[in-house]
Amino acid sequence: MTSTGSLDEVSARQLVLINNLQSKTIQEESKLCSVVASLQENMLTAAIASKLSPGCRDPNEEANRALDEYMQSMVNTLENADKMRLNTLKELLNILTPDQGVNYLAAGKKLHLCIHEWVEYWKSQIAPFKLVSTICEGQLNL
Repeated sequence: MTSTGSLDEVSARQLVLINNLQSKTIQEESKLCSVVASLQENMLTAAIASKLSPGCRDPNEEANRALDEYMQSMVNTLENADKMRLNTLKELLNILTPDQGVNYLAAGKKLHLCIHEWVEYWKSQIAPFKLVSTICEGQLNL
């Protein structure tokens, strides 16, 4: 029997490595979720504190400063999430054979394109209803 590089031909060793990678990825995702939750809590606390602080001369300035810090922290978190995704993909491709890797990437691309087509289809189906709703509510001047 010849190997076709199909993903259904994953060896026992590959399966163990993929399982370990999945566990590691779940732990990293959990850490990222904790960071985001902490950032959101800190943002809320800073916003409330700036409004309630009697010594604050300009609450809007304090809120803007806190928002700038929050946005930069979120950018850093998103960059870390992108790095994690890329590293996970690289590790997975190192586990798979070259043929399996090509099949995996092709399947991912096909899934991406199918989802994109599905979204575009539903947008086209919903758009006429939104137009009718807008006209009925008198928000669109013809």
